[in-house]
Amino acid sequence: MGDPYPSHFEIDIDRDRVRKYLRAKWFFSWIVALGLFGAVFALAPAGKSIEGDLKPWAEVLAVFAGSMAIGLVLGCLIGAVLYLLFSHWLAATYANSLVVAVEGPFLRICENWGIRTDRRLHFRAIVDYAIQQGPLRRRFGIESLIMTTTGHGSTATISIPGIKDGLKTRDMLSEVDRLRENAP
Repeated sequence: MGDPYPSHFEIDIDRDRVRKYLRAKWFFSWIVALGLFGAVFALAPAGKSIEGDLKPWAEVLAVFAGSMAIGLVLGCLIGAVLYLLFSHWLAATYANSLVVAVEGPFLRICENWGIRTDRRLHFRAIVDYAIQQGPLRRRFGIESLIMTTTGHGSTATISIPGIKDGLKTRDMLSEVDRLRENAP
């Protein structure tokens, strides 16, 4: 039986949903990280303000709560500004540049996270394929194709968000892999 798949074809990606998903993910990451940092950082001035005084517990807690709330709000504002400066445009750049294509016995993956990466993997280097969908991806209606390669370290797992028809695509790539694994 021959190979029923074309020699070269591109995998469909839902770019609009990937862009929205990455923007939400990075916005919440900035807000949570800097909001918590701001709340904890604000404890130092609160501690200084009550240092050496014997005050009732209610007053001490009120000072700490007030300082933490101010730190949280300031941290969230700084997080929002940093998101707009660094991450908002990067999500659109990544979504527009993402390309996954089959090129004979190779799988080509092009990404741009600020640094453009054009990767070409031989199918025999890919160990397995999986589809992953967490709560945030589910909210935006996307799935990620996760591939494990024979490499080691952080480059051994490749995650591609926004694959359309994830299960069908995974099964199709597995079949193409089986057919072309030993191709030159």
